[in-house]
Amino acid sequence: MTEDVDLVALSEQERQALPAVFHAPVFEDLGKPHAWICAVCWGDGWMTKWPCRPAITGGKELGEALGLEVHW
Repeated sequence: MTEDVDLVALSEQERQALPAVFHAPVFEDLGKPHAWICAVCWGDGWMTKWPCRPAITGGKELGEALGLEVHW
């Protein structure tokens, strides 16, 4: 689905600029409350709920990359 990218080496702006296929949901079940977060929109001490802005903007591309049936 995506090529290997060193997320730690990327800035917040570079992560958010990645194509929508990188902005997949991840279930974070260790913190409270448990939540769906973006796989790439995170940093030291912060995270972004999913769907993040790039996931919403590139929803069709992301859905197809995740193998979801997209109707539009």
